[in-house]
Amino acid sequence: MERSAWPDKRLDDRFDHLDGEVSELRREIRDLGVQLRAEMKEMEAGLRGEIAELRSTMIRLHGATLVVMVGLFAALFARGG
Repeated sequence: MERSAWPDKRLDDRFDHLDGEVSELRREIRDLGVQLRAEMKEMEAGLRGEIAELRSTMIRLHGATLVVMVGLFAALFARGG
């Protein structure tokens, strides 16, 4: 099997090419990270809104339950029961 020697210029060209590809991959990863952070912030804002709505609904339901219970107790006491 014949062994071929690569000239330094060819090796330099190949490494320059690889450096370029690595730089491009780093750029793509950085851009994807920026996009991911933006999407996460958007989702966080939506979740905060949904949690606030849920909290409000729970407070209203709790208040309605208390009103019903007070009404039931008042009706029981009014009947002498």
